[in-house]
Amino acid sequence: MAFYSKQDIENELSQVNVSSWTYGPMPVEDWPVDGPLQPPLIEVNTTHRGEIAERFGRYFKNERHFDFAPYNVGDQSDARRIYLIGSRQFLTLMPIAVGAVEVRKVKDFNVLQWVWLHPMERGTRRWATVWDALIQEHGELMVSQPVSPPMKAFLKKMDLLDKRIFVSS
Repeated sequence: MAFYSKQDIENELSQVNVSSWTYGPMPVEDWPVDGPLQPPLIEVNTTHRGEIAERFGRYFKNERHFDFAPYNVGDQSDARRIYLIGSRQFLTLMPIAVGAVEVRKVKDFNVLQWVWLHPMERGTRRWATVWDALIQEHGELMVSQPVSPPMKAFLKKMDLLDKRIFVSS
């Protein structure tokens, strides 16, 4: 499988205007040359992707004021699936990661544990596309508590608010 060279990556990033971004772009450098453009979900199955997901996990921790980041490189398990979220705004040869999401198998349920999406991608319908891709991959999803106000608004808009909150016992 062929991958992009460092020069290809630098050339691609030079065309991405991220001057207004607080957080810089994170290209998925181990993306195959023949991989699809702008995928909504990118499975975290390499150390490079894990490092990107870990960074997004730290952003999530800071934004939500949690004590611990939800993901560290190497925290994978069969019950735990971590994905990067590819940008919808930038069309480049390799995806630009703008967030991460975790789905965990808890008992007989697929539970969305956490999600962090770059502020520049919020409100662009990217999360709705990612949600649909997660449903396609995992089937019906529950959402772990605590549920943030934006997630509550999304679930309400999708008429799922009272049906998809997971209460662990």
